[in-house]
Amino acid sequence: MKNLVLGFFAVLLFSSAAFAQSYFRDGKPITEAQYKASNLNTEAMNLMRANENEKAIAVLKEALSFDPQLSQAHHNLGLAYSKVGHTQEAIDELRTAVELNPQSAMSLLTLGGAYQTSGRLQEALETYKETLKRFPDFPDKAEVKGLISKLKEEADRQKSAGGQSEADTYFRQVTTEVPVRWCSNSLPVRIFITDGQGVPNFRPEFIDIAKNSFLDWVNAAQGRISITFVSDPRNADIKVVWTADPKELPNPAEAGFADFTYRRHCLLKGTIKLLTVPMDRTQTVSTNQLRKACLHEVGHILGLRGHSPDPADVMFYSLPIEDKWLMPSKRDAETIVRLYSEPNPESLSK
Repeated sequence: MKNLVLGFFAVLLFSSAAFAQSYFRDGKPITEAQYKASNLNTEAMNLMRANENEKAIAVLKEALSFDPQLSQAHHNLGLAYSKVGHTQEAIDELRTAVELNPQSAMSLLTLGGAYQTSGRLQEALETYKETLKRFPDFPDKAEVKGLISKLKEEADRQKSAGGQSEADTYFRQVTTEVPVRWCSNSLPVRIFITDGQGVPNFRPEFIDIAKNSFLDWVNAAQGRISITFVSDPRNADIKVVWTADPKELPNPAEAGFADFTYRRHCLLKGTIKLLTVPMDRTQTVSTNQLRKACLHEVGHILGLRGHSPDPADVMFYSLPIEDKWLMPSKRDAETIVRLYSEPNPESLSK
């Protein structure tokens, strides 16, 4: 009887040890170290969704200490580095992710985005083209083609604009066509912001972010623009609306769109449409990201029709991945001041 009991416990211990050492990823057996790395990668993804990117970086580094070949961890580390503004580190990690898993269209696309938001436009274009070449059946290939088209347009616009006309402005880049602005007897510009009712992922704080974006541009213009917020859209010169459908935006490089009408040099009416969901569906739109989109589109609708070639400016042609609160730069301010300091164009009555 004693031997039978001891034999039973021996089998139990052996079975438990065997079970404890059995780990799987995607149905395939992996080591305990690889298992730990996968769990840490998942933990880091949750931290990134909560915008705790510095913590995510530490966790991802630990994950890679267990499994340096885990391509998903390199991808996520690249994205986290981008969000804290470590651009070159982000590019290095994303390159590694692509090398480890050449079948990851998302890693290749994210690498293109890192190039794009750091101002390396040609490398971004080449990476997006490579994505379409490698993945001809990519579900979002229409959006990638649109992105390539818009970036080519931006490259051509920068080429036609030439160099900076002054060190502290990008005036030539944003006025390559007819300069337009809100004329003196159109002031104050009347703004109506919709309440976002029924729009997926809309949050009430988005309204204040939009309002403050207008006010910060007014401050940057040093009083040369005046605005007022109205409660009736019929009385508005500018309407701000929200959407959760990226297909409603013509430029996949931006998270919003500004549409306006003008006559001669004077702006007449405008609409800003802002996206409440990120292009990367594994993430959520943070208040910082929405702030950037708002500031950028408000700059457009106030008359900065083109883009700055400098990633440090609000009016850079692509929104940065870096997740921080953005303010109009010195160059942004100097450019809009110059636009509204030009000889007063012909005014029109409302």
